[in-house]
Amino acid sequence: MISARVLKNDMIRYNTDALSAEEREQQQQDLKEESGWKLVYGDVFRPPPFAGLLAVYAGTGVQLLVMSLTVLACSCLGFLSPSNRGSLMNAVVIFFFLSGATAGYVAARFCTIFKEESKLKITLLTALSFQGVCCIVFFILNVIIWAEGSSSAVPFGTFVAVIALSFFISVPLTFMGAYLGFR
Repeated sequence: MISARVLKNDMIRYNTDALSAEEREQQQQDLKEESGWKLVYGDVFRPPPFAGLLAVYAGTGVQLLVMSLTVLACSCLGFLSPSNRGSLMNAVVIFFFLSGATAGYVAARFCTIFKEESKLKITLLTALSFQGVCCIVFFILNVIIWAEGSSSAVPFGTFVAVIALSFFISVPLTFMGAYLGFR
């Protein structure tokens, strides 16, 4: 209890913005005498330089984590059979889109913690950045496979269906999760 009281008083003292000249001199003298965590207080509790990108990447990372844990749980319980071709990839895509709400929630919480002001921009980047990069890479690879005349190329209709799932399921769920995270 004593150390909690000391920490609370120190934090209040460090966070005061309007100090008189005498108080500033006294604070400078106190800082010279202090050691340990009190010297790095300003560095530890400062938000990172690119807090918005950190929020986007943390949200997308949580989305990938939730998706992989859900697919792993379904596989362990026997819902995804190896004899049913393509069931694992379908489950990965569907669970990725359904876990968009967790990405929005985590990104919104990071924005709230770091007091980020561009909330809509962060939510849009969370909803579209990873999916956009994956779709562009997949489309380029599919065009190359299609140009070679391979039968393993994904039909264009299937590609459009995956993009539609992304925009009509994952993006609204990301915005819903962000709404809950900002509240």
